[in-house]
Amino acid sequence: MALYDINYLYQEINFPTHIITEKHWSNIQEIIINSKAEVVIIDSITRLNTKKLEDSSNAEKITKKLRGIAYDLGVTLICIHHTHKLRDCNITMDSIKGSGTFAQESDFAIGVSRSSRGHRYFKDIMYRYAQDDDQTAHEFEIDATCIIEKTGECEEDELLNRTDGRRSKSKQNMVDYFESKPEDKFPITDLVVDFKNIFKLKERSVKKYATELFKEGIITNDKGVYQWKGQN
Repeated sequence: MALYDINYLYQEINFPTHIITEKHWSNIQEIIINSKAEVVIIDSITRLNTKKLEDSSNAEKITKKLRGIAYDLGVTLICIHHTHKLRDCNITMDSIKGSGTFAQESDFAIGVSRSSRGHRYFKDIMYRYAQDDDQTAHEFEIDATCIIEKTGECEEDELLNRTDGRRSKSKQNMVDYFESKPEDKFPITDLVVDFKNIFKLKERSVKKYATELFKEGIITNDKGVYQWKGQN
């Protein structure tokens, strides 16, 4: 608790609940400067807006303000942004409102979620300056004392579907794709491009699902060229 007292600071209780005016933005900067904070967390982005975040001009205004604060004050700025209900869907940048603008302006994005079966996890969404071709879900639990403990790692699709044996949505998309083009042959490089563009899937996941479908006898693999075979 002594460490919290020294290192964890928060705004006064009468601070505005929504940041609307230029004075409000100035107040945020003033609080950060006075606190001498190095890491600042804003919860949440919806508190910085009274309009629709789907409107790119609104999202752009917010991101420019936030980036200005980070650069001008030399702080690491972490902003929490809530998604709509995912219903056991993969977390992507498309999951959030104003995603196009936030993807352009953010240096990184990390998703945190809980499946309908109660599995909590976080995953990398995007990084501007590092490789982000990763669908690994890092599972964690929160104990009675609110301590977070990491419990394991797996593919996000596996976590979302492990309890009922369903094929993951992304993997099923690949099955449907091959089935719709039974005469076509797909080199793995073409398959990666198609699934990146159509389904926003990462290269690692495309190769993983193609390998699994080949082992299941659903598609053939002739020296890295895949084709529909049909399900047994």
